[in-house]
Parts: sequence; structure tokens; C-alpha cells
Amino acid sequence: MKKTSQPRIVTFALLTTITMLTWVTFEVWHSFNKPAPIQVEQKLLAPLNPQLDTKTIEELRDKLFFEGGVNP
Repeated sequence: MKKTSQPRIVTFALLTTITMLTWVTFEVWHSFNKPAPIQVEQKLLAPLNPQLDTKTIEELRDKLFFEGGVNP
């Protein structure tokens, strides 16, 4: 007996269909399981003051203490 084989186009169509169904299933699963958007408070999004407060920086420098007793 001669064994009949499937034509290549049928095999290609079957593999393509399986791939498409897998892809669609994964995309649906991914869309339902993606994390919720992050909510950030408006006060955290406010712009920063670009000017340096030199007085505060000097106060911080004076508060530094090194073991060797040398302050910069």
C-alpha cells in the first residue's frame, strides 16, 4: 500500500492557524493581566525650584563631622 501524505499547503495552513490562535490567546491573557497604571500625587509632579539655597548648604556643611577632626 502506498501511504498518502498531506499536501504542504495544508500543513502550512494548519501550523499558521495554530500559531495565530496561540498568539491571540497570549495577547488576550496579557491584556487582562497587565498591571494597573501608577497613580502619582500631583504634589510630587510639581516642578522643582532651580535656584540653590546656599544658606541651607552652608548649614549642612557646618554640621558634617569627620573622625579626624578636619572639616572641609
